[in-house]
Parts: sequence; C-alpha cells; structure tokens
Amino acid sequence: SYLAFISTTVTGLISIPLAVQFLTKEELGLWAVIIVVTGYLNFMELGLGHATGRMMADSIIAKDKPEIDRWWTLTRVVLLIQGVAIIILGLGMTPLFMSQIAADFSDPPQALLLFTCMVVLQGVKRPFEGAEGILIAQERFHWVPLRQTVIFWLQLATFAACLFSGLGLYSMLWAEVATLLVAWSLNWFLLAQSIPKLGMNFTGLQWKRVRMLFSFSFSIAGVSILDSFAKSLPVIILGRFGGLPLVPVYSISYKVATVLCSLGRRNYQSFYPALQRMFVQGELTSFRSKYVKVGLITVASSLGIAGFILCFNRTAVEVLASSEFYAGATATTWFAIATVTIPVSGFLQLPLFAAGKMGKSVLIALLQLILGLSLCMLSFRSFGINGLAAVIALLPLCMGAYGYFRGARECGFKPFKLSGNTVCWTFAAMILILVGGCLISIYTSPRIVIHAFAKSITLPGLSEILIGGGICLAAAALFIHALRNLRTDVASGPVSTER
Repeated sequence: SYLAFISTTVTGLISIPLAVQFLTKEELGLWAVIIVVTGYLNFMELGLGHATGRMMADSIIAKDKPEIDRWWTLTRVVLLIQGVAIIILGLGMTPLFMSQIAADFSDPPQALLLFTCMVVLQGVKRPFEGAEGILIAQERFHWVPLRQTVIFWLQLATFAACLFSGLGLYSMLWAEVATLLVAWSLNWFLLAQSIPKLGMNFTGLQWKRVRMLFSFSFSIAGVSILDSFAKSLPVIILGRFGGLPLVPVYSISYKVATVLCSLGRRNYQSFYPALQRMFVQGELTSFRSKYVKVGLITVASSLGIAGFILCFNRTAVEVLASSEFYAGATATTWFAIATVTIPVSGFLQLPLFAAGKMGKSVLIALLQLILGLSLCMLSFRSFGINGLAAVIALLPLCMGAYGYFRGARECGFKPFKLSGNTVCWTFAAMILILVGGCLISIYTSPRIVIHAFAKSITLPGLSEILIGGGICLAAAALFIHALRNLRTDVASGPVSTER
C-alpha cells in the first residue's frame, strides 16, 4: 500500500513538468476537459467493481466452484453491457462536446479523435473490472498495490517516451492505451492463478442475483458520488460567494492533508481482506478482536499525520506555491482534524462492507450532503475559510456515526463493544489536535525564512515544532502499542461466535 501511495505521488509530480514542457496551455486544457467529461462516464460503473468481490466472497472462501462461476459469469455479462452502454452514450455526447466545449480548439479533428478514443477506452475496459474485489476476497490484497505501482510507472514511461518522440498531445492517449493493456494483462495473469479456477456458468444469469448485485453496488456508488460532492462544497461556496482567488488558497492549503488522508486510509484497507474472511467464516470473536486493534492503528497513524500537518503545513504550502496561498493556523488546525475524522469515518463503515449490507447509507450520505451545504454557507458567512475548514473536518462524522451503529448491527454486535474503543480514542485525538492548534495560534514564535526553489520558504517555529512534534511522538507511541497488540492477535483453537 505504501509503495502504491509513493508511486502515485512521485509519478504525478514528475508528469506535471513533463506535460508543461512539451504541451501548450491550450492542449493541456483540452486534455483536462476530456478527462473530466469522460470521467463522468465512470459513474455508470455503479460500484460493481467492489460489489463483484463481495458477492463472490462467500463462495470463494467455501471454495464452491459452481457458485463462484455463476457470480463470475453474471458480473462479466453485466459489465460487458455497461461497457457497450458507455460507448453509445459517450459517442452520443460527441456533437455536444465539439460544439460547446472544444469549439475554440485550434485543431478540431484532433479534439474529435482524442475524445472518441477516450470514450471507447472507457467502455472497453469495463468488462475487465472487478479484479481488485476478487483478489481481496481471495486474500491476495498484496497484489493490488503492486499492480497499481506497475501501472503508474508504465503509464509515466509511455507518456515520457511519446513526448520525447514528438507525439505531442497524442502522448497522453497512448499512455492511457498502455495502461489499459497492462491492466488487462495483469488482471488475466492474477485471476488465472485463482483456486479454484474461474469459469463460465450461465445458470448464474438470474434476476434474483442481479437484484442482489445492484442493491449492494448502487449503495457503494451512491455513497461515493454524494461524498465526492460533499468534499467539493467548500470550492463551490468559495467560487460562488468568496471569489475565484480564494479557491486556490483553500485547495492548496488543504492539499497536503488530502494526500496524507489517503495514506491513513491505506492502513485499515490493508486489513480488510482478513476481516471479511473472518466475518464470512463466522469467526466473530476473532473479527471483533482484530477490528478493535486495527481501529487503534488507524487512529494512531492519523494522529501522527495530524501532528505533521500542524508543524509543516505552512512550509509545504510555500514550497508548492507561496505564502499568499496559506489559509492560516486556524484553518490548518481543522485540516489536521480532518486527517483523523476522514480515515476513522471510513474505518467505521468497514463492517457494512464486510457484511455486504449497506443499509440506508445512500440516504445518510444525501442528508450529510444537504447538512454540509447548509453549514458551509452559514460558516463561510460568519468565519470565512476557517468555517469551511471546520465543516469539512467534522462532516465525515455523520457517515461515521451511521457506520458505528448500523455496521455493528449488521455484524451482530453492540455498537460500543465493536467500535467504542476506536470512537473514544478518536475524540481524544481530536481534542489533542484542537488544543495543540489553539496553542500554536496563541504562542507564536520567530520563524526562520530560507530561500530555495527560487522562492522564500518559512520553516516551522519553535511552538509548531514542539506541539506538532509532541503529537507525532504520542501518535508513534500509540501506534507501536497497537501494533504489538495486533501481532499477538493470532487465532488458535476453536473460534467462538459470541457476540
């Protein structure tokens, strides 16, 4: 997981100066728009990639080949139909794209070719989705980040080679083609190692199975889409009521926290395959024990990230842009809190995925979006960017609370017995970060300014180093304690199903 995270970050940073050096602003703008527009077609995936693995998990663990093949056949057929629908819909959008979005581009035939090729690629790759979910169900999750790492670096290598060969904007298209071919090859190779082997069984094409598949996948997709809208609320509010110049101030100040949040989520995602297997096999005592310990690891790692944000966010913003884009110490405190609430909220929803029952998650996500919109508007009028930062930090607790109660119920536990320890540590971490952020705001200390990368960069002051560093040390101690507990969590003998 960490290798994939590093690869994503590094390849992304390398590709930016490459693109800027070889492509014009007009070409970069066209490709950005194509990616956004064709990316909307991904919403038609409807969460089937993840749902595929969960629907097959019971039969994979039981090594029930006929049942595995039924689900495999059904998901391939559904994804094939989806792929065809995406191509038809995307090609149908072509006249609108050319007349309204790419009308001013200097080379219309090139814009048309790039758009149609990207639409076709979006549809063609659909039948090959779901490999990650199946690998998770097979407890071969280690292949998922390794697969992602290979894809990221190959995409960058193809992009760079094409740019240096003089292919210009087509370099991005060839990089996408190379990515698709490698993803196909890796998926085929990894799934070919499945035990038992995957095969076709058309008796699985039943309406009852279709309903089961989509009832779960719709919930995943709905929550994901609504959560994406909720995260974009501050940018929308700032653009509408604060003016466009404020948007990059918020976005850049929050950038490091956003990236590190994904690192915090990878900790619990790595343990999900084992937790899913324990639940499916009825090893409920082992499931609860590991879940509690993974929860403590999640809180500890998130707290360490928060301490880093309190200490280095100003410096990071000035390295990425300049001091004009720093939102201030108060906003930074809320961004640090977000690095705890966002991963923990996702962790509290894991039991819903393990049980394969999302309940009313979509409704809760919708209510969270409505609440977030209202609070963002009110908080911005009263507190500016600081208010928006506070809302975006606390809003994930809505879905987290639902996961706390409904997840425990779906897994047959009382909420506090399953997740109470995680929740208590989370609130303790939030209070510690809030107090630390307030102290940094009150007790300012002289800061050293250095000149590097053709700009002035402010290093952390003594108060930021002591408080942020102290929080990191506390997080490290908690992480080591949690890791030691997890290492002793080795199942042996008969497994109780006591709830």
